[in-house]
Amino acid sequence: MPIELPIQSEMPNQLQQKNESIKKPLEVEPLKKLWKTFQLYSEDPLEKFFFDQDYQLAETSSTYDEYWRLAQQQNPKQLTSLLFESWKWRADTRNNCVMSCEGIQGSGKSLGNIEFARILGKIFDRPFSLQDIAFYPEEMENLISNSQNRQTMMCDEQQITTVGIMSNTIKNRLVDFEEQLRFSQSNLLYIAPSLHQHQHYYVLESFKPVRLRNKICNVCRKPNCLDCEIPEEKRSGYPAYFVFMLKTHRANDGMLVPRGYVLAKMPPLKIVKEYELIKQEHIRRLKAKESLRWDLLKRLAEEVWQRGKDKIIRQTKTGKYVIAPQKVMQMLFYEMKGMGALTKDGEELLLTIVAEKAREYIIIEGLNEDIEKKEKSDLN
Repeated sequence: MPIELPIQSEMPNQLQQKNESIKKPLEVEPLKKLWKTFQLYSEDPLEKFFFDQDYQLAETSSTYDEYWRLAQQQNPKQLTSLLFESWKWRADTRNNCVMSCEGIQGSGKSLGNIEFARILGKIFDRPFSLQDIAFYPEEMENLISNSQNRQTMMCDEQQITTVGIMSNTIKNRLVDFEEQLRFSQSNLLYIAPSLHQHQHYYVLESFKPVRLRNKICNVCRKPNCLDCEIPEEKRSGYPAYFVFMLKTHRANDGMLVPRGYVLAKMPPLKIVKEYELIKQEHIRRLKAKESLRWDLLKRLAEEVWQRGKDKIIRQTKTGKYVIAPQKVMQMLFYEMKGMGALTKDGEELLLTIVAEKAREYIIIEGLNEDIEKKEKSDLN
């Protein structure tokens, strides 16, 4: 039985044409009752449902556009229910869930996925909290490294983290975490404006929020809603639920294709307000941190260079001075600061700075002048 949402509202026009049932009122059903509806499956019910589709469509060599048209015909409530059944199957079979979501700002990526994370927390018997959200790379790596079994985590990557000195990001390295997450049966929901890789099974693309329509608000003539006696979460325009396009890889060739719309209701207002405060504080800290990172990297690079100069510059059998492999500089840095002090991108930039210092030292000190003169004379 699908989760139903508390709203009388219209779906976007595109969805109305294919899903007339969504116009009806959506009723709330407590999560505790929902779990009683789950069945025991011998295989992932969602994967099997899509495999049957792929098998039929393979006969006609269906294109992406044909999958998209078929996705418009799926019932969102039924597909959402099947998605939850899939998560329950994974929890029961010692698997985990890795899901990514991309979309434009204001389309409900963060709040919709908070609700999905709360449901995953219920299914995996370890409640999700806002403390399980990371907003930038160091937080994400630290959160995963210290995660507990069956924990649900969320990385809400803000636009600011895609620019700057040590911008990341994890979106190109999700596969690096998957083995660790699978071992601990932990779940990860990764949210970003755009992603380049989708090697995991569940992929969401945010569509848009569906908003409440309150009859009182339609006739209200008050100039300011702040003075309204109607609770904020019941006023016209307040998001009631969010619509996402679910995508998975088709069975025959692994191509990522749209499957249909799934729904996530708006989290409780208390959680929404708390999340906004946490997000703003993290963004403030991140902006301050970005401005200090370049100076920090230069100081660390200078420290690595001064401590390991004799190991970083080596003399070959021919007498020529060369820069040691990057692994040598990396080991020097780990001996000083330990592993995990910087993100992988930060490490790469630091090692580049150290290598440039070594290159400049070789040139300024003229370590290879005699050999270069001899090489030129031999050519002449």
